[in-house]
Amino acid sequence: MAGYPAFTGAHAAFTHPYAPMAYIPTGVPAAIPTASAAAGGWVEHTSHDGRKYYYNTLTQQTTWEKPPELKSTRELILSSCPWKEFKSENGKPYYFNEQTKQSVWVKPPELIEAEQQAEALAPMPSPAPEKPAPLPLGTPCTPATPKEEFGKPPEPSAIEKAMKATLASYDMSATKADAIPIPPPPPNDLPAPVKSEQLDKTDSEEKTSAVSRHTGSPAPLVLQEYKTRGEMAEGLRRLFRDCNVPGSATWDQAVKLISADPRYSLLKSFTEKKQIFNVYKTQRLKEEREEQRLRAKQAKEDLERFLLRHPKIHSTMSYRRVDQLLSDAQEWKIVPDKDRRELFDDVMQEISKREREEAKVLRKQNIKVFNEILSSMRKLTYRTTWGEVQQMLLDNKRFTSDVELQSLDKEDALICFEEHICMLEQKHDEEKERERRKQKRLQRKNREAFIVLLDELHEQKLLSSTSMWKDLYSIISRDDRFHKMLAQRGSTPLDLFKFYVEALKARYPAEKKLIKEILKDSAFNVDLSTSFEDFSTVIGRDDRSKGVDDGNLRMTFDSLLEKAKGRERERQRDDARRLRKLEQNFCDMLSSASFIRPDTSWDEVRERFNDHPAFRAMSLESERIRVFKDYIISLDSVAQADAEKSRRSRKDKRRREDSTSTEVTEHSREKQKKRVASASPTPSDVSADRQSDADGGSSNGEELDSGSEGEVYDRESKRKRR
Repeated sequence: MAGYPAFTGAHAAFTHPYAPMAYIPTGVPAAIPTASAAAGGWVEHTSHDGRKYYYNTLTQQTTWEKPPELKSTRELILSSCPWKEFKSENGKPYYFNEQTKQSVWVKPPELIEAEQQAEALAPMPSPAPEKPAPLPLGTPCTPATPKEEFGKPPEPSAIEKAMKATLASYDMSATKADAIPIPPPPPNDLPAPVKSEQLDKTDSEEKTSAVSRHTGSPAPLVLQEYKTRGEMAEGLRRLFRDCNVPGSATWDQAVKLISADPRYSLLKSFTEKKQIFNVYKTQRLKEEREEQRLRAKQAKEDLERFLLRHPKIHSTMSYRRVDQLLSDAQEWKIVPDKDRRELFDDVMQEISKREREEAKVLRKQNIKVFNEILSSMRKLTYRTTWGEVQQMLLDNKRFTSDVELQSLDKEDALICFEEHICMLEQKHDEEKERERRKQKRLQRKNREAFIVLLDELHEQKLLSSTSMWKDLYSIISRDDRFHKMLAQRGSTPLDLFKFYVEALKARYPAEKKLIKEILKDSAFNVDLSTSFEDFSTVIGRDDRSKGVDDGNLRMTFDSLLEKAKGRERERQRDDARRLRKLEQNFCDMLSSASFIRPDTSWDEVRERFNDHPAFRAMSLESERIRVFKDYIISLDSVAQADAEKSRRSRKDKRRREDSTSTEVTEHSREKQKKRVASASPTPSDVSADRQSDADGGSSNGEELDSGSEGEVYDRESKRKRR
């Protein structure tokens, strides 16, 4: 603040009240202390632009932030919340988190909770009275009696505090004036945030400092007795306030308004009066600017409400069209054009949003009513087409009489129709499914009843694992449970019968094992002479045989009987094998005797081998004779075979000799033909060929004969080897 003449240094002080004072330009006041020193040495001051800052007389520290020692309970609670409220350039509030560095437009829940706690602990001050309008110049001042509430005096305003601080400096001696420290100007390097706590406090102080309106009837003026110069200065300040001296008034204009009042003559010094007037004027200008801002803000809010509630304004209208429509409206004319344009854009967005919401609500309501109409149509089925429904709607009184319903979009109507048809199809499918499940349950019960019929036949020993359908059909076909099975899908009575029999057969391994255990415990063996009646009697004596299927019992008996037969067959095979071995030994004994001929008698052989082990091994004489006769027959057959073989061998030898001679002749002829055919002599070679033939004729013939004989010999050798 180096350009302001009110300060001459860091510790400059006000001059003596009777000494000439430095001139302070109007509208640019020096920093004025507005409160006395508080705890910790902190003092609140106001800068030339009306902002508050704080100076510590002990540490010489200056800050824009209000120290915790000066904060109220409400301010302490709000300062503990990380969220702070700020104002944007267009006046809209936004919120900033000092910890996370996050900014939002909507008030956070943490700040709302902190404000609620602050309101509960520290109630807000009572609303300030309405500020009076400035009086025109030249209007006589009539002091008004301030209206007190509940007998309490009004709280001093910011001007009163500033004036008291100024007047208190007048009462100080000149010797102490130099010792009074003047706080330094607010630092230029500190930011000047506009916080919600400071705005609330400033509004509260300014509203509290506004005087009440005149009552309309003049009250008698009572001149108060002032004892000190400070009280006199306070009375002069009240005079400016009571006479509604505007902040833009000059000293001469103010004198015209207050000169008739006796309080004007309390202070004789012109300099003192001028100093008090300048302080009042500065503060009054601030109040008037704030009042003007509040009036402009209120006018904008009134215009916003007016535009939002106007029935003829919609979101598609232009600013020019709205200006023509509202040219005579007081709410429209009172706001400047620039502010109107800014406000118009915001209002159009809000109206557009409201119209969209109304359209959504109307669409939702129309869809609901349209669905109700579709549900009320009894003739509407899942097979009804959209064209048929349109004709039904034209015949429906509720649809044709509803004006808002006529605005329903065709696409929405078609979607509602499709959803309704899908619902009807779903109901139809559900009904079919219920009917199907009902029929399925009935068929299941019929199958279960037929299974019970088969159980009864099994208990009556009429049905077993070996039963055949053709054998029991005459019995089963007479039962009603069989006839109920004929009219349904799925498994037929024959299928269930087969399944039942297969289930009985599946029990065969376990029941067979049980039957064997019973036979083992009863020491009963099944042989070829055992009858089924005896077998079933032995099994029936044991209690464990209850529930054993008769067919499985029969198959078990057959299995055991077959095993007995197998053992018998095995025994017979062993006997036959042993007999064949004895016969082989007997034949070997006979073949070892060279005297036996086809005409040898049995008696000769018997006498010869009477003591031989092979002879004695065969105990039956008939078997011995039978084997001997077979042996004689085999000897006769061997002799005949040898004779036939010798005869065939001689015959084959003659045939081979004849064929060999024939093949040699044919081979020689063929070779000669090939030689003659391959020779094709030229005229020049005829003589040479003839000479060679004459010279080697005899030798070639010899070679041919010798080659033919060699080939014949080779063929005979191979044939003999084969």
